[in-house]
Amino acid sequence: MSEKDLFDPGLKSLLRESKLEMPFPDFEARLMETIKSDCVKRKSVLKDIRLSWLFFTIGSIFGLLATFILPALNSSILGIDIQYLQYPLMILVSVVIVWQLDAMIKITVRQKYRD
Repeated sequence: MSEKDLFDPGLKSLLRESKLEMPFPDFEARLMETIKSDCVKRKSVLKDIRLSWLFFTIGSIFGLLATFILPALNSSILGIDIQYLQYPLMILVSVVIVWQLDAMIKITVRQKYRD
């Protein structure tokens, strides 16, 4: 570019017209604050998902241990021998574990694709 091109009045007016005005004075500060809060929310969601996996695992292990240890107590509940409750309880715990595992996987995958 030559020096003549830099002082061209048409170019100056075009550059003046292309200048953007901010919608309000603190627009940039608000935008940066919004970006910062979104970042904090994402980190919080990831922390919550990790805690959900931890408590899901603890609950699943407890549920499975309870269904295997319960028949060893050799007692009865409401006159029904615990041996007869073992299989329905095992099926119930298995269904709940699979149901919750499916939900946890969906939430985790959805959050990974969101980032």
